[in-house]
Amino acid sequence: MTAELDKPRRWLGIVLLGGLAALYVTVVILVTVFEGKLVFPAPAYFAQVTPSDAGMAFEDIHIPVDGETAVHAWWIPSQSRDAKTILYFHGNAEVLQQEVNLEAKVFHDTGSNVLLLEYRGYGEGGQFQTNGNTTAEDARVAMLYLEEQRHIAASNIVICGWSVGSGVATQLAMEMPDAGGLILLSGITSADDVGNQEWIFRYPLRPVEWLRHDNDFDNRKKMGSIHVPVLFISGTDDTLAPPWMVKELYDRANNPKILRMIDGAGHTDLMEPRDGSFLRDLREFIDEVAGRDVRP
Repeated sequence: MTAELDKPRRWLGIVLLGGLAALYVTVVILVTVFEGKLVFPAPAYFAQVTPSDAGMAFEDIHIPVDGETAVHAWWIPSQSRDAKTILYFHGNAEVLQQEVNLEAKVFHDTGSNVLLLEYRGYGEGGQFQTNGNTTAEDARVAMLYLEEQRHIAASNIVICGWSVGSGVATQLAMEMPDAGGLILLSGITSADDVGNQEWIFRYPLRPVEWLRHDNDFDNRKKMGSIHVPVLFISGTDDTLAPPWMVKELYDRANNPKILRMIDGAGHTDLMEPRDGSFLRDLREFIDEVAGRDVRP
């Protein structure tokens, strides 16, 4: 009799375990499928401002990628004909309008031309789904635009990326060994490392990083293949891309390389004016280091 009563309990346990397993697999699949939305959450609401509101002349441009989509960008020219050009790739929750008073102003204050790029799927990008592959395409067409439309030599273009944009910038620098330099702001070792700082990604959702790789942004793996001067700037109080990440990237980078840690800076306030050291570091690198031919 006892054995007969135990059978329904065992079947119930099997059904419950099977249901939990099916639920877990479903969650992992859904997170894998929609990983792009997690890595690239585009803000829906932002102030409608332009560089002209900050006193900077600019051109609003759209660079075709294919027959249907284009990259939205702002071109902010320098007053100097001999100026280098900064090609900037933003973070994962940022649109052009949010860059006016920080990135646009700081980069312009270096005396450089500036091309601020907005990934397809952001701002005017509509329903386009951004991912690592599409950002790499965006970066390539932006570089071609500068070379072919603005007639700027690659050696005079400094590639720059902040946060996840450091992954976009690193990929482009690896593909463009003739570029003038690479600036990584709050650089990440990889998107997986950032996610794994959270318990849910480090353990329950760990299989996601084994199933999909277009959003890896594995800067750690790529850094040794970069053969342009590199400037790393990060904050000592950054918790999203903590100091150990940039120090590991620096250790793996080829010379010439420069590491600057800004005391008290976090992830989102890295570019705040403070004592002016951020702007000075940019200027010195662009004026004195970027543009060297350091290929082996």
